Amino acid sequence: DTSVTGVQTCALPISYSQLNLTRNPFGELSTDERIRVACLPSEKMMDFLKQPKSCLQFLGEKGRGKTTHLLFLWRKLKAGSYVHYEEHQKTTVPDDTILILDEFQRLVRTKRRQAYRKANTLLLGTHQDYSLEIQRAGFKVETIHVPIRLTATWLCEIAQKRIEEFRRNDGRIPHLRIQEAETLLSDYGSNLRSIFSHLYDCIQHLQTPDAFLLAPQNLPESAR
Repeated sequence: DTSVTGVQTCALPISYSQLNLTRNPFGELSTDERIRVACLPSEKMMDFLKQPKSCLQFLGEKGRGKTTHLLFLWRKLKAGSYVHYEEHQKTTVPDDTILILDEFQRLVRTKRRQAYRKANTLLLGTHQDYSLEIQRAGFKVETIHVPIRLTATWLCEIAQKRIEEFRRNDGRIPHLRIQEAETLLSDYGSNLRSIFSHLYDCIQHLQTPDAFLLAPQNLPESAR
């Protein structure tokens, strides 16, 4: 049998216990889980946010990691109000001096201006660049394009942190090899959501923790 991602599958999903896992690490995560498994260089970002009237704008397409960055920094700040704006829903801006606003491009101009008036610190996730508008509102702006230079090595670290989070005991657990990460980046580019979807399918049909996550026929010949 072959899944929609092209991964060779077995007839039935495995028991996670035989992989020394409590669940599939690449499924949907709670907010707390997403924060715990985040693998982000945050020190410079936190230093920037210590300045008055500062704004970090995370710019990127869907699935690139904007929400993960925002949630991670929200936890580091230990303050502020986080809102994820859904499409075609009524939008409100919280009364807070630290605002973490996800899908900021869904706010109309009057709502965006409310955010600029209320906040001293802004963290934004957006598909559209608002840096000039934010600067005119009196903020220092740093725009971060996500993902930040996603490499095979970093992808392995991201994947392993997720796998470690759901380790059952001290025994062996699956791991993403560098050549597998290179193949995933070649197939999906920087789309982490699609990469995790592929890895979810791989875990579902993995037989032992020592096996390759990707089916051998999907890897370069030198890596099989």
